[in-house]
Amino acid sequence: MKDKWSVSIVGVGGQGILLVSDIIGRAALLAGKDVLGSEVHGMAQRGGVVSSTVRFGKVHSPLYRKGDIDMLLGFEPVETLRAAENANPNTVVVTSCVPIYPTTLRTMKQTYPDVNMVLEELSKRFKKITVIDSAKVSDEVGARIVENIVLLGALSAVAELPITEKQFKDAIAERVPKQFLDLNLKAFEAGRKAAENAKKVCNAK
Repeated sequence: MKDKWSVSIVGVGGQGILLVSDIIGRAALLAGKDVLGSEVHGMAQRGGVVSSTVRFGKVHSPLYRKGDIDMLLGFEPVETLRAAENANPNTVVVTSCVPIYPTTLRTMKQTYPDVNMVLEELSKRFKKITVIDSAKVSDEVGARIVENIVLLGALSAVAELPITEKQFKDAIAERVPKQFLDLNLKAFEAGRKAAENAKKVCNAK
């Protein structure tokens, strides 16, 4: 029986990765699990890489061995692919298909890879992958700022975690300002619903 879990969250600066990491950790605590975490900040204010790991259960270190990630939550498709080397074929992957184009691409006259080719490569590597147009879903909820909570909702729907939906919602309530709680809970529910209808292609512009 499984007694420890490792969740990796990756993306770029400004996407709310650390908030989601905190919520997952709080939810795990509400589930009665010991929690450890670590963060890596790139040049976050310039759209640099940001990654966070939450480990809970019978864990003794916030660090994990390569290939030990149980769940990979990607906020940006290329960053999800970059992080794939830390996962294994059985890792549950949830990724946004919405690209974020760094300024370096324009200044160095480089091109961003075709998103569907990135998703195809991810699909080859992983048995369980859920792709979400997080921008579209968050816009439908009412605000792009809750895109991260949409992705958290999707993860909660497909990952086999010892955390209930209520515990996730209670953790959200602990972490977000009261005036934005309803919006965030709607985003969480929308993400769960989107995961049920997810496809491995992207129509995001």
